[in-house]
Amino acid sequence: MVGRDGQVVQRFSPDMTPEDPIVMESIKIALAK
Repeated sequence: MVGRDGQVVQRFSPDMTPEDPIVMESIKIALAK
């Protein structure tokens, strides 16, 4: 996942779906910053 500044914020396994709870929580945290 890439942050607003273009830097890598987090990496996920290729077999994770966008709906995976870990991915969703990471997106929520990143958007709150």
